[in-house]
Amino acid sequence: MKSAATIDWLTFTLKMVVDPVAVIKDFLALDPDLFQSQDFGKFGYRKSMYFAGIFVYFDPAEGRKMEMGVCVSMTGVGCRTYEQHTRLTAAGTPLRALIEKIHITDMVHCTRLDLALDDKDKLLDLDRIADCAESGCVNSRIRKRTIYRGYDGSDHSGTTIYIGAPSSDFRIRFYDKAKEKYKPDDERYYWHWVRLEMVMRGKNADGCVAAICNSDDLGLLASAILNDKLAFIERDSDSNISRCQICRWWLDFVDAVAAVKLVEKEDVPHKLERSIDWIRNQVAPSLSLIADARGFFLIREILALGADKRTRQQQALLDDYRNSYHFVQSMDKSNCIIKHWSRKRLVI
Repeated sequence: MKSAATIDWLTFTLKMVVDPVAVIKDFLALDPDLFQSQDFGKFGYRKSMYFAGIFVYFDPAEGRKMEMGVCVSMTGVGCRTYEQHTRLTAAGTPLRALIEKIHITDMVHCTRLDLALDDKDKLLDLDRIADCAESGCVNSRIRKRTIYRGYDGSDHSGTTIYIGAPSSDFRIRFYDKAKEKYKPDDERYYWHWVRLEMVMRGKNADGCVAAICNSDDLGLLASAILNDKLAFIERDSDSNISRCQICRWWLDFVDAVAAVKLVEKEDVPHKLERSIDWIRNQVAPSLSLIADARGFFLIREILALGADKRTRQQQALLDDYRNSYHFVQSMDKSNCIIKHWSRKRLVI
């Protein structure tokens, strides 16, 4: 299997805790200055702090502060953000270290954990999976199945299949990750990249945390969960579906899953890099216009004004970027450009 497993969502609560800044600094090992305060929350919390897909919810209703404590929720983007920015390095990779910390700390419980498995070897075909789900060629204790075929009802490239109800403690989702991630003018939009996501809540989430901590092989764990929860089968005249033969393509996929390793640090841009891209694409034309009309001195004046107005969060983001591998990479590229330009000038 060309790809690997990733932790794609993580939500947990810290009971008997009321200070979100302490949670960010001491439990997550992140810089609190990176986070923005928000006067709204979720899950019964009235306020939150946010940074690039990481939400810290706090201030529950009166009388429930100690019971509910503080809730941390990381989306897929938040998980990747955490891997880039945290100072937590014990027990190896950052998310693994955080999961072990959740597992061993009293009054901390995981309420949601998603595992993502990617197929880039064309083992999974979304139309075939949808056909099996619709025709009952599924052996599973999970009864609820929902199929969405295409974005416009005709284009099957957007087919998505759900096994399980939205509110259930275990749900599987199959979808085309390439179509979600890229636009049609990008050649990667047409690559084969089918993602299977296992969404675990409640006791299933807590159990998965314990299993990850007790296993060095996430692939075997993921394949064991799949074998327990789901199989696509070849239906025959036997009314007992447990005796039906499992589809070869599904066996091949589950076998491939058993061999994958946990991947945490994906090649995703630092948040400051995304700001640079936005300026390059959206602001650069206006800057060029100003420079041609009034000269670079005005640009420098605007930059100096911006530096004076820089917020604490923006400064923290800059400090974090300078300490990251992205900054080293960008400096290497800049030095190469400067050396190339200097040589070109000498030749002239």
